[in-house]
Amino acid sequence: MGSYAGPIPKITIDAGSACDRECVESIVREALKFRPQSEPWAVILHETRPGWSVFIDGPDEPLCAEIKSRLAAAGYAPIPGPCPQ
Repeated sequence: MGSYAGPIPKITIDAGSACDRECVESIVREALKFRPQSEPWAVILHETRPGWSVFIDGPDEPLCAEIKSRLAAAGYAPIPGPCPQ
């Protein structure tokens, strides 16, 4: 990912596989690639058996919602509601 220019999000995955980590990182980094590097973003993916919950914290509420939608489309269920402030 040498050309990636956005912020480096802190991503935590509870009980996920290496494949899950790659998929989530790819989705999140694609969404953040045009954001300033100084922005703090965090994504926590928790396996709930069956399924997943996703927590996202970042300074842009609409983008949080977009990332949650992208993760949900990939099979990771987002926690309902806007990004926490």
